[in-house]
Amino acid sequence: RGHGDCGRDPLNNHRMEQYEATVKQIEDIRKETEKNALIGELEDTSRLLSEYNDDIFLAKLKNLVPLYPKLRRTRGDGNCFYRAFGFGLLEALLGKPAELDRVLPIVKDSLQPLLDVGYPAMTTEDFYEAFVELVEKVKESQSLEPVFSTFNDAYMSDFLVVYLRILASGHLQRNSDDYAPFIEGGRTVEEFRKTEVDPMGVEADHLQIKALCESLGVCVRVSYIDRSPGDNPTVHDLPAGGQPLVHLLYRPGHYDLLYPSTSA
Repeated sequence: RGHGDCGRDPLNNHRMEQYEATVKQIEDIRKETEKNALIGELEDTSRLLSEYNDDIFLAKLKNLVPLYPKLRRTRGDGNCFYRAFGFGLLEALLGKPAELDRVLPIVKDSLQPLLDVGYPAMTTEDFYEAFVELVEKVKESQSLEPVFSTFNDAYMSDFLVVYLRILASGHLQRNSDDYAPFIEGGRTVEEFRKTEVDPMGVEADHLQIKALCESLGVCVRVSYIDRSPGDNPTVHDLPAGGQPLVHLLYRPGHYDLLYPSTSA
């Protein structure tokens, strides 16, 4: 007889309410995230000051603003580094024809090394062609519009993100001896790639950034706004010693694009 009362078990009801609340929270976050553009318009970096009441963050932001008066926000979907980097790279190359002529052959030659380490030609070629086509469009049009519209088209934007992830992952695989000592948790390079690089929606850290930059022969500067000591953002150039072509802002769990002051 007691089994008929299971539906009114307070513990079960509580668990179901918790589960439903969690599902709703995840859905609310997804909806809120999707309100944001994949790549936003240029805006004043100083607007970030009104979004924090944490003295440590505010001190670093106040010192960042004169160096980087403008930024573009990216959607916080776990792919923000790759999207910001891809867009920022093509935008930077627009104004640097010599750099564009240097990077374009690297991009065009990037497919075969991936096939050589086992990436399937049928799918990899599609992602590769989408990326090459956009870089060539930048060279032909000398306009940001095709880059902006492509990176804000969810389907095409994700295509580009997938290829950038493949580039980083393939570079890690080809240079596993160099990267293995820096992978934490006793994981192999292969395990790291399968869990931290290949899947969409997984955030990037130092190793992924360095691998992607090295694969394309470019350097990125990341300014970190976090709880580390000091009033200035921590700055890392990846790979070290390069001339940064792309500038990124990192706040815990998220990357946006930064635009240096002409006098910086």
